[in-house]
Amino acid sequence: MPELDSKTQRVLSFVFAKRGWQAATWAHVVGNFLVVRVQQPAPSEAVSTALVRFHDVLGKKTAVAIRDWALAKKKRHVVISVPGSTSHASQVFQNLPLLKAEILQDADLLFDRTRSRLVPRYWLLTEQDTKALEEERKLERLQLPHLLASDPVARIFGFSPGQVVRNEETHEFRVVV
Repeated sequence: MPELDSKTQRVLSFVFAKRGWQAATWAHVVGNFLVVRVQQPAPSEAVSTALVRFHDVLGKKTAVAIRDWALAKKKRHVVISVPGSTSHASQVFQNLPLLKAEILQDADLLFDRTRSRLVPRYWLLTEQDTKALEEERKLERLQLPHLLASDPVARIFGFSPGQVVRNEETHEFRVVV
């Protein structure tokens, strides 16, 4: 197993802690990026998720290599942590039905926004709770107030469009779009 530098360890522990993940016992280098297998609470998702740490700015060529690797290994979810990325790198991962890719830049992870008292805490509702909420309030999911998937807090927690979250302080529900 390759040695992880302290910055990579901090980034991994931060992302993993916020999402309730645990790192598996192995990590390996694919080309010039580090891949860590992720263990999630739901066993079906654990096999299909990987976190990739790249130490340079993510360009299109490297993004294509990561995409091809993930598709070849049948990964369904890839979280890429980089110091920076180009717009061309982001476009590589658009419109892929079999792969959800998230690019987290180091600037997003330098300050833990979730620890500020000004930032509300959100809890993800299960699908059963969401259906019960829709029936109780007689509304559809998209009629709820919106939380953008590009919101820094939503990105840190990995909320996906269509999921419903509850604000811990105000008890308001929001749908991620």
